[in-house]
Parts: sequence; structure tokens; C-alpha cells
Amino acid sequence: MSSTPPQEPSRAQAQRALRQLLDEAQEWTAPTAALDPARLQAWGRRAHGAAGALAASLDGASRSRALEALSATPAHLADSSAVAVLRFSEGLTTTALSDLAGISTRTVQRVERGERCLVTVGFALARAFGLRPTDLLCDIANERGRCRTVCELIATLDGDEQPPTFRTT
Repeated sequence: MSSTPPQEPSRAQAQRALRQLLDEAQEWTAPTAALDPARLQAWGRRAHGAAGALAASLDGASRSRALEALSATPAHLADSSAVAVLRFSEGLTTTALSDLAGISTRTVQRVERGERCLVTVGFALARAFGLRPTDLLCDIANERGRCRTVCELIATLDGDEQPPTFRTT
């Protein structure tokens, strides 16, 4: 009785999985959407796994870039909300972040605790960090200047395709 080892997903399969995750993230930018940190964390872990599968299908410099992107979140912050990870990596207090975002300190604390908030709060927080909303949703951050996201990883690997951008009206 010989068992066959599990096969690694192909590059195309991994790219499709990441695109599906990005489509899901686009739903969160609708005017009625709310930023749910628990859902965001679960999405981030799935995106991280899909990006890992994509990295495994690469070699050379592309694989190095992919692995760098995957190692961006400090291990001790892996279960924190994306906002807490970013705030920590920027060395900001909740008060300083609330001032930058133009929202109350209590709202920042609620988001970090995992409470729901309006999508406008998510956009304000993304702007405060100098990120696009997809950057915040990807939940993969590192210190300033080395931030990589799953969206940027896909753009790097697909050549001409660009990560999605969003327009608020």
C-alpha cells in the first residue's frame, strides 16, 4: 500500500486562490460594509497560506520576494488586529493614531478589540498609515519602507497586472 504525497498547488492555482481572496476583500469596501477584525484576521491567515503556496511554486528572486512578504508580520502579533499590528510597528499610541486618522481614541480601541466599525473608519485608518484599503485588509505589515502585501506580491508575479485600487464617492 503506497500513498502518494500531497501535491503542491500549481502557480496558477495559487494565483486563483489569491484573486478570490482579493475579490472577497473588495466586498468589504462597499459603503455598507463594516470592518470586522475577527473576519479580517481569518482572511489574513487564508491569504498568508495562499501566498505561501504561491511562493512554493516559484524559484530565484521571485521566491525571495514572496518569502520576504510572508515573513512581514511579527510572530507575537499574529493574532492581533491589523490595526494593532500596524500601530505597534509604527510606534504609535492609540491617541496618536486617533489624531492622525481623525477619529476618537475610543474608536481605535474598539477596532483593536475586534468590535465592528463603519467602513469609513477603515478608510480613515488606512489613510493614517499611508496605505490603500487593500493594504490594511491584507493584514501583512512590516516596519515602514518594507511593507509588503499580498496585493503587491500578486502584482510582482503577474507582471503587467496591478493590484486593485478603490475609489470612494
